[in-house]
Amino acid sequence: MDWILAYFERNKEWLFSGIGLAAVTGAIASVRFMKRKLFGGSSENKPDRPAGHAEVPQSSLCQTAPQAAAGKPGPESWKSCEFKTHDLVLEKIRQELKAGQVLVWLDIDKLTQIDQIFGEECGDAVIQRTQRTIFSVADRLDVPVSIFHAGHRDEFYIVGPCEILNEAVAETVITAIRRSDWSRIAPQLYVTCSAGIASHRDDPTDTLQRARFSLNCAKNQGGDTVGPEVLTLNPLETVCLYSS
Repeated sequence: MDWILAYFERNKEWLFSGIGLAAVTGAIASVRFMKRKLFGGSSENKPDRPAGHAEVPQSSLCQTAPQAAAGKPGPESWKSCEFKTHDLVLEKIRQELKAGQVLVWLDIDKLTQIDQIFGEECGDAVIQRTQRTIFSVADRLDVPVSIFHAGHRDEFYIVGPCEILNEAVAETVITAIRRSDWSRIAPQLYVTCSAGIASHRDDPTDTLQRARFSLNCAKNQGGDTVGPEVLTLNPLETVCLYSS
C-alpha cells in the first residue's frame, strides 16, 4: 500500500486535473467492462455464437400447436421437440413409438449443395422454413402428432396414428415444401424433400430401419418423393440410421 500512497503524492496535481480525472474514469469503466466479460452479467455479454445457428439445449425443447398454446378448444394437433444430437432424437423416437403408429422420416434434398452454392446461412434458413412448412401441414391434421428434429440437421421425423398419418400426408408435406416460395430466401433457390415411411409393430429399431430404407429408396429415385413402405427387411441387408 505504501507505493500506492507514494504514487498519489507524486501525481496528485495531475490526478485532480481534468485530464487525470478522465483517465481514471476511463480506467474504472474498462475494469468494470472486463469484469462483466470474465464473470458474467447481463445477457448482452453472452458469448457470440456462429451467425444463423440457433442455440439448442442438451435436453429436448418442446412446443405445441398455436391453438393449444393459446388455450383454444380442441385437441393439440402437434407437438414439436428439438434435440441437440441425432442420437438423442432416435432414442426419443424409440421411447415414443407405440403400436398402431406410423413414422415418417423426412430429409431435405441436396442441402450440402445448397450450403456450397448459397452459403450456410441460406441453408439454415431452408431448415427453418422447412420446419415451419411441416408445422403448417400438421395444423390441418385432426389428431395429435409428434415432430422431432435434431440441431441443425436436415432431417425431420413425424410420429402419429396410422389412421391419419400415411403416405398421402407425407406426400402433402413434400409437395408443400416444393411449392414454397424459396426465392424469398435466395434468388433461383429451389428446395425439395424426400420421405420414408414405416408402420410400427413392436421393435422401434426395426421401425426406424424400415423408415430409413424407405427414405433411401426415395433418394435413389431422385428425391422429391415418398419411398415405398417395406414391411420386412432382408436380414442380410444393413440399414444405417445416419446420413452418409
